[in-house]
Amino acid sequence: MSNVIQIKRRSSLPEPTPWSFYEAGNGEWVVCRETYQEGEPEPGSFSDAPIMVNREIAGRYPIAYDAIAKCYELNGYKINPHPLDALAHLFHMATHHHTGGSRVIAMFLLGLYNGERFKFDLTDLRRLDDRNQECVLSVLRLDIRPQREVHDWLNLITNRTDFGHRFEELACSYNVENSVPAQADDPVLEPFRLPSPLN
Repeated sequence: MSNVIQIKRRSSLPEPTPWSFYEAGNGEWVVCRETYQEGEPEPGSFSDAPIMVNREIAGRYPIAYDAIAKCYELNGYKINPHPLDALAHLFHMATHHHTGGSRVIAMFLLGLYNGERFKFDLTDLRRLDDRNQECVLSVLRLDIRPQREVHDWLNLITNRTDFGHRFEELACSYNVENSVPAQADDPVLEPFRLPSPLN
């Protein structure tokens, strides 16, 4: 399925873009890419033929999890673990374990949540075991072209709305520089345990 979405002029046809996914207005998640084909030049014109930019749609999915998996498959990316599983696992490790590795994971997540406030040293990733390193790389790939912020992904997969506050709580629990303690008028967070889907 494809839809022409715009016209450009170039001297040669570009390669198709990588497959990507986005949330459509109707709640569906769409996997698509842009492809290019040469159009017909205007009669009597000496300029290059117009290049037609098409949106090729690979599928529409009711949940983000399946759209991401399809997008990664089409691009030939490794998807073990799935980035949303990896994100849930890392948040579980950061909030339910208190080791040097869990602090590294917490700082990584906080860096994605708000990199201006929470600086992260990439060399700290060397302190993680292979499994958690793979989870970090999976989440990082998801966040390179973010459709949502990390706390919003967690809100989505848990059907909650309070993960922004939970990230602030996470920063305070590790006494991270620039963390802000909860104020009297902040909502009280109910106890919530996010299990790791990878255990």
